[in-house]
Amino acid sequence: MSLQNPEKEVLQREAVAAFSAGDFATCWDRTQKLLRMPPVSASVHEMLGIMLLNAGRGAEAYASFRQVASASPQNPVNQLRLAFAADAAGDVESASIAIQRAILLAPGEPPIYLQASGTYWRSGKEERAFDLLSHVLTLQPDNRQALGARAQMLFQRGRKQEVQRCLMREAVLAPETGANNILFADTFRAANWPSMAERLYRRQCKFGAPGDPESWRNLAYWLIERRQADRAIGALRHQLCLEPANAEAWSKLAFCNESAVPKCAADLSVLAAAHCAPYNGMFWIDVARQFADRLSVSDRAGCAVAMAAKCAVAAPYVRFKLAMFFYELGNRAEAAEYMFHFFRDMHHKTLNGELDADSGQAAVEFLNYILLRQRPAACVPFLAHIDSTIKFDSVADVGLRKIGLLAGLDADYCKAPHDWSCDERRIISLPIWGSSHVDMWLKWGLPSLLAGGNEKYWQGGETAVHILTTPEDWERMKRSDVFGELQARATVIFLDLSPVIRNGLTFGSYIAMSLGHWASINIARSEKADFIGLVADYVFSDGSLGYVADAIAAGRFDAAFTIDLPVQDSALEDFALYRQSGGALEIPSRAMVDVFLNHPSSRVSAYEVGPGIDSALSDPSRLNLRLADGWRIYTMQPQLFYLRASLSAEVWVSNLPATDNGVADACFAALGSPEKMRILTDPDQFCCSVVEAGDEGRLEKGYFAVRHETADPIAELVAQIRRSGFASPARIWGLEHGLDAISSGESGIDTEQRDWIEDLIQSIPAGFELGQNFARQVGLPSFERYLEWCEPGPLP
Repeated sequence: MSLQNPEKEVLQREAVAAFSAGDFATCWDRTQKLLRMPPVSASVHEMLGIMLLNAGRGAEAYASFRQVASASPQNPVNQLRLAFAADAAGDVESASIAIQRAILLAPGEPPIYLQASGTYWRSGKEERAFDLLSHVLTLQPDNRQALGARAQMLFQRGRKQEVQRCLMREAVLAPETGANNILFADTFRAANWPSMAERLYRRQCKFGAPGDPESWRNLAYWLIERRQADRAIGALRHQLCLEPANAEAWSKLAFCNESAVPKCAADLSVLAAAHCAPYNGMFWIDVARQFADRLSVSDRAGCAVAMAAKCAVAAPYVRFKLAMFFYELGNRAEAAEYMFHFFRDMHHKTLNGELDADSGQAAVEFLNYILLRQRPAACVPFLAHIDSTIKFDSVADVGLRKIGLLAGLDADYCKAPHDWSCDERRIISLPIWGSSHVDMWLKWGLPSLLAGGNEKYWQGGETAVHILTTPEDWERMKRSDVFGELQARATVIFLDLSPVIRNGLTFGSYIAMSLGHWASINIARSEKADFIGLVADYVFSDGSLGYVADAIAAGRFDAAFTIDLPVQDSALEDFALYRQSGGALEIPSRAMVDVFLNHPSSRVSAYEVGPGIDSALSDPSRLNLRLADGWRIYTMQPQLFYLRASLSAEVWVSNLPATDNGVADACFAALGSPEKMRILTDPDQFCCSVVEAGDEGRLEKGYFAVRHETADPIAELVAQIRRSGFASPARIWGLEHGLDAISSGESGIDTEQRDWIEDLIQSIPAGFELGQNFARQVGLPSFERYLEWCEPGPLP
């Protein structure tokens, strides 16, 4: 039909031709002119609406698609486009009506259902979205797009097991071209299935997007996180081939080269990083550190320090790192000066709202010092001035959120603090949540605490038990008779852990448990109470707490650490034999060792080392020797169990780690030696099992350490200990104290095995815990100077 307007007819022809050719700039120009020439045809509105949708301007497309849908109401695609636009414009009711029309017009078309499902999901109608996807999968069980969409929805809901099933089906259907490799890899990573996560990261590199540097970066960072920095070198080189000016990638390559065996020269990498980002002082510090001990190029180190110092004027974290650099060189006076100015800079910049995206880790370090000398509430005035819209790097973001959550827990406690009746004070801390964990603790862990031989711990002095959980789980506990037995022995205090659990942090369960313990440690500091940390799956032998009570009273140690015996959940049948008529669980220590030997977790053999094994572990946190009649178990991550009140006031940590990750280093530094520290390695006196539910399949999932074949296992293991940051006095001390879990009750280690472990210990290079020593000799004195400077400042 003629438009009866030659100019309008030409414009419309040109608009259609431009749209078909993908020349949207020309099409846009023509449609805008046509809009000023009413009446406007539906085809013009359709082109305009599609362009607006593609540009992410769905709300503006709404008016156009209303015209299109009105002109052709029987077209399901137009109805669906109208739904998208209405959804973007906030007209949820119209979007829902349009979706229903689209489905009625095309009842057997999966693409319509898929798109309708996405619209329902975005509008908050989650159950309807799931119903539509289920319909698609009924019609087409192998529809990859539906499986991927369902997996993403399940992932956002936190339903990890169901996500895995969807992803496995898609992976089978399209092993080389999965469209959601990174999402799926992140899902398996969060679900503690590292082997599948790595496979998906590699699939993305090989098939999904081999030309995208982000693919190789994701793989490299995953391997570094898994303490396999030497294996990340290849991925970083691929990334740098695609983006050779990426300073961060050059810096990571330098780190990995330093970690490699044999060690690779990192000179080129650190210089490349600095020259790619000359205004980043962190890279110049790396250059200075690389050349500082080499006289032939000492002038290069001096130039690098000068460049870093210029950057430090505007970058507090560079100032902090320069302080550490000078401390490493032995210049404490220069280091102290840099640290004082770091604290003062952070004081001003934080309170004046002047932090930028590069200052996140500086804020974390600053607040870490405040946490030791003040209550967590002292951090709140500073946290309140940090702009929430700033996008810090992931490490800094997690660190700041953890401090904020800790301050929230402390504030919750301070609303109704415990009123102590005596000076002999003990706090037991248990972070626990989820019906399965609560039920397990009520059935096994708590009854073992109430065994007759443990009664001595509850006598004398006063004990407060912090239960950090959700309101729902707290109510479940209060309905239990055995919980009433605990309340008869101690004051039981509820602290709501829900804000931490629901915060959405990666590895949230791990962080929630550690923050629960640190909340109790901070309360113990301020209230001068001893601290004992528990986890939900601990089961103690009868008499273990009685032994601890005697040792505390005699002053035998100020800090105690455990080596637990990990068992499969099948061990619970044997534990049940020791249930008493009153409900207590009285398991003799020898029986607990025998149960472990009959039901060992797969974790035990996964961390086996010793003579005759021609492989080395990527994770040296646990090292186990297989004996003729059992196991000798070592740990390089001693788990904190007990902390005396006088010591807790001096324990400084960075980033609020789990209590098995660096707290031994902090205690060692505070005490100056391990003389008043103990690892509880005599199972006849103290024995603790950890029930690892769902142990089956962990080896196949790659949950545990990766093994590398090597001609020299000790050399490779030492290198991995260095890469993991475990070559510190306290961790090596941990390696000197193994627990013998053997059937005979006598040491079964032979001469060859003893020589092997001694060779390993002697091969670890003598070192010190830089962070701890720096904090005590430079950081804390400088912080005291800062406190004097800022009085009367905002610190309580």
